[in-house]
Amino acid sequence: MPEKSPRNRSRQRAARALARTTGQSYQAIVTRQPALPKPGTVLALADYQAAGLARFGTADQASWSWTCPHCLWITTPTVYHEAGADPAVAAYECLALHRNASVGGPRQRGDFHRHSSMPCTATAAELPAELCYTLVGDDGTQLRVFPFTAPDATREGNRELWLARVYAEDDRREAARLAELERRRAQAKAEDAMECLGCEEPEGLPHTDDCAFRAPELGAAETVGSGHVTSDPDAELERWQGLDTWLLRYADAVRTALTGLGLAVHSPLFEYVAPDVGESAYVDISVTTPDGGSSTFTWFDYVGWCQERGADGRSRNRGEQDGDGYVPKATEVAEEIAAIIKGTLTWTGEDHIYREPTNPENFRPLLERLAEAVAEAEALHLRLN
Repeated sequence: MPEKSPRNRSRQRAARALARTTGQSYQAIVTRQPALPKPGTVLALADYQAAGLARFGTADQASWSWTCPHCLWITTPTVYHEAGADPAVAAYECLALHRNASVGGPRQRGDFHRHSSMPCTATAAELPAELCYTLVGDDGTQLRVFPFTAPDATREGNRELWLARVYAEDDRREAARLAELERRRAQAKAEDAMECLGCEEPEGLPHTDDCAFRAPELGAAETVGSGHVTSDPDAELERWQGLDTWLLRYADAVRTALTGLGLAVHSPLFEYVAPDVGESAYVDISVTTPDGGSSTFTWFDYVGWCQERGADGRSRNRGEQDGDGYVPKATEVAEEIAAIIKGTLTWTGEDHIYREPTNPENFRPLLERLAEAVAEAEALHLRLN
């Protein structure tokens, strides 16, 4: 006959007590394949400890493991110790709340999004009671903990379950989003709302993925705005790209003229064509001052040339009245900038930040003015050389 294993009377007593309180099979408990307490179970501490002994074969909780109901991560005290956290919290706080705790400190409690990561930052106290065990002490105090890990569970297997949950949730949200968009689209059409000239979506709804207004030059716009229902996106794109090209050539002509006057101009130029219909474009030129510092001069499409933070700390422009963008000759503005650097001239126009941006319809004349200024500068350069 096979030799009987030695009796473990403390384990037998715990198994019998657990069988009485939970209705589980004594044989299942002693063969170390117990039916685990179901999530949502309220357990006295003695019953909880007996269940842990039956499940893991030891009363040492350092050898136990729990499963976070939120992300299905299997928590163990050893991993928490390695993360610099208290191993005891493995029973009721998921690992991401404490990862690198010894270096950067724990993450803020409650700062987690459903299915956002595995492991996550959930705590048993924040999760519904029906997903956890609720432990009751001899004095009546309660503590909510994660359920024990099932005997056949693995981190790899749980990750597959978690991903399936994530994908299902994503599908549900996407279906709800599309249904809401369709409802809003039907309502907008019924109200005869304005439509985008690029993709024909009603104002206030997202552009289609292939709409020209999603181009970076036009701001990579996601939602149909008022400018999109009155402007042709192809024409707008042509204006922005044209302005970008001529703006750089004009600024380079001014820099060449400044260099000819003996001034040091920082390179490269900073040029920006604002990515939105109805906004503005500008280019910066930074010039070295006699004291070794620098002064920045900017051309804005809606007010012309300005000095950034002049002697009085304010930005001043040339005082021109043409709010749609004044484009002086490159040599002319270079001579004025040189005089400002020497301290013999001060621009007195109002601070440019209070001006309105250029109407996109005025970009065409701006392109023509920039082209004329560039042609004049290039012709002068040819005559001098």
